[in-house]
Amino acid sequence: MISYSLFCHLRPFWVVNPTLSERDTCMCKLHENLSFLAVKLCQLKLIETANIEELIEKVCCNSSSKSCMYGECVHCKDKTVHITSAYNSTANTSFTQWVIEDKEIDKKGEKKKNYSGPCLKQTQV
Repeated sequence: MISYSLFCHLRPFWVVNPTLSERDTCMCKLHENLSFLAVKLCQLKLIETANIEELIEKVCCNSSSKSCMYGECVHCKDKTVHITSAYNSTANTSFTQWVIEDKEIDKKGEKKKNYSGPCLKQTQV
């Protein structure tokens, strides 16, 4: 086992530190799941684009405003994304989603409940 500082020191030259300007999303579970849903809705031809930024522009008047993004803005709180075709509510479909499974672990003879395991990519129906 090595220390974190030695690990950073031995980092290969081609592995670069990320910068804020190179990232366009936080890649958290919430935002990735939204992206998966947008891709699936676009594949089903229910929405025109899977691009999250374009969808936000259609439902918010200012994406940098907290009130707009939380649906509290008086100007855009009732805006919705236009559905391009008829939705068949009886058809089964599936989509990908990141989920955290709660598990029980046995530690020194004692069971610990509600241990959050790793985030897993699953297909939801």
